[in-house]
Amino acid sequence: MKKNRIVTLAVFTFFVFFSDFRAEGENKYVEIEHDESWHFNSPHGLSVFNNKEIYVVDTNNHKIKKFNTRGELLFQWGGRGDGEKEFFFPYDIAIDNNGYIYVADTGNNRKVKFTTDGDFLCQWRISERYEYDFFSPSGIATDNNGYVYVADTGNNRIVKFTADGDFLCSWGIKGEKNNELDSPHGITADNNENVYVADAGNNRIIKFTSQGEFLLKWGEEGSEKGNFNYPYAIAADNDGNIYVTDAGNDRIQKFNSTGDFIFTWGRYGYGKKEFIHPSGIARDTAGNVYVADTENHRVGKFTIKGEPLLYWEGFNPEKKLESPWGTRVDKGKNNHMAKGKSMRMIKI
Repeated sequence: MKKNRIVTLAVFTFFVFFSDFRAEGENKYVEIEHDESWHFNSPHGLSVFNNKEIYVVDTNNHKIKKFNTRGELLFQWGGRGDGEKEFFFPYDIAIDNNGYIYVADTGNNRKVKFTTDGDFLCQWRISERYEYDFFSPSGIATDNNGYVYVADTGNNRIVKFTADGDFLCSWGIKGEKNNELDSPHGITADNNENVYVADAGNNRIIKFTSQGEFLLKWGEEGSEKGNFNYPYAIAADNDGNIYVTDAGNDRIQKFNSTGDFIFTWGRYGYGKKEFIHPSGIARDTAGNVYVADTENHRVGKFTIKGEPLLYWEGFNPEKKLESPWGTRVDKGKNNHMAKGKSMRMIKI
């Protein structure tokens, strides 16, 4: 039943498009509530730049919002449409080493590139030779060489570009074999130019070279250690470890670069170290892990051991909460997040 819930939710969102401060040594929490000027409506992607700027994909408001590390709104751009600075249910975000922002504008079937101040640079969506006509692309990542990788979810493939949007290569068709994919969502690249894909429909992780050559895979459907129930997002750290949001199992799993299980944290629930369908994850260079705890309408910051440090929570005075679906951290250990209609920050 749980698998049906997460698959149904993922298919729906995909095709319809879509601090509490605790002083050291104390157990006291103080909620910080924010006004409507920066309320979210089902945000998805998240990324961080220079350890001080947090960019959020506010999906159902069709906007990108920029915050400082205290959660104060600095700037926003977007709005529903298909213009240069408009979006239609954007899903994911990535930032390269030069500070350029790439947004997966899922509903418009395109990728859009901006400066960190939201200035439009370029977009790409349809090629003259039909090499990369997108169909609901929902994941995006960059590598240390500046290349951009797109999880073209509806076409069950990965597409690689230059930073200016020039097509380089693509791989994948729908299926279960080594070079086949079924609704790929999360994508990340490590420091050795390997690309990892959360092959959600096949309940596995696949490791490729940067040219799309198959290297290895791990995982199968289930709830035991190393099994998955719709793995949605994926992130790599500087040591080559891989973090996966095992959304249907309400947990995070950590592996080494060859797929050996290291540890896991999380279970179904509303408390600390508990999740309901976590669907986004990112790492910074300081060793922190950021998780979009989707149906708890919050983003959590954790140590590499899974200990909570900070929560940004969705909050609605009528207790009707919307859901976040993704996180991303840039090379400057900043995080970007997606959330529900209104939020609060909780620092632990």
